[in-house]
Amino acid sequence: MTRKFMLIWLFTLVFATVASGTDRKDDRHLVRSINSVSAGFTPEWNVRILGGGAYSLGEADFADLLTPAAQLSVGCRFDQMLGARISFNGWQAKGRYNYPYLDYQWNYVLSSAEIVFDLMSLFGGWHRDRLLSVNLFAGGGAAAGFRNIEAARMLRNNETFYGFEKLWTGTKIFWGARGGLEFDLRLSHCLSLCLETNVIMFPDEFNDSGNRLVDTRFKSIGFAPAVTFFKPSVTIA
Repeated sequence: MTRKFMLIWLFTLVFATVASGTDRKDDRHLVRSINSVSAGFTPEWNVRILGGGAYSLGEADFADLLTPAAQLSVGCRFDQMLGARISFNGWQAKGRYNYPYLDYQWNYVLSSAEIVFDLMSLFGGWHRDRLLSVNLFAGGGAAAGFRNIEAARMLRNNETFYGFEKLWTGTKIFWGARGGLEFDLRLSHCLSLCLETNVIMFPDEFNDSGNRLVDTRFKSIGFAPAVTFFKPSVTIA
C-alpha cells in the first residue's frame, strides 16, 4: 500500500513538473507573439508650430472677418490609432457692427486638451513610413480674451449703439470646444508638413453680442513643420 502511494505521488510530481514547464514555454511563446505584432510601433512625441488664418461666422462678407491665427501643440501618440495633445492657439478675432458698418477686433488664446484619432490606420492599418496621414481630433479647454478696446470705444463714443449686451473689458475667460482634421505630409523620419483645419465654438459673449447661443470660428493653419520624436522600443525576451 505504501509502495503504491509512493508511485502515485511520484507520478503526480513528474506530471506537474512537465506541465509547468510546458506552461512557461507557452507563456514565453505568447509574449513573443504579442511582441512580434506590436514590435513595429513605439510611442512617439510630436511638436507642431502652425500659422494661418481664421474666419469668424457673422453678418459680413468672408474677407471682412478674416484674421491671423497661430498654434503651438505638443502631443503623444501612444497607440497605433490613438493619441492626445495639448494645444495653444489664437491671435486675433474680429466682429462687425452693422448699423453703421464698423469693424472691431480683439485678441485671445485658447488652451485645449484633445484626443487625436488616426483615420488612415483605421482603414489601411498602421505604417510608420506612410507618406500622408489624416487625423481627426476633438477637445476643449479655456480661452483668455483680452485687448477688447475697439468695441468699448465704439460704445463710449455712441451710446445709441445696441447689440453689445455682453460687452466685456480687461481679460475674460471663456470655455472653448474645437474639432477638425489634420493632414501630415511626411518628409523624413522625424519631419513632416502639417495642414490643419478646425472649427472652434465659444459662448456668445465672446464677441460682445447676445444674438446667438454660441460663436463659431473656422480656422485653417499650415503648412508648417511638425517634428516627431520617437521613443526607443523595449522588447521582452
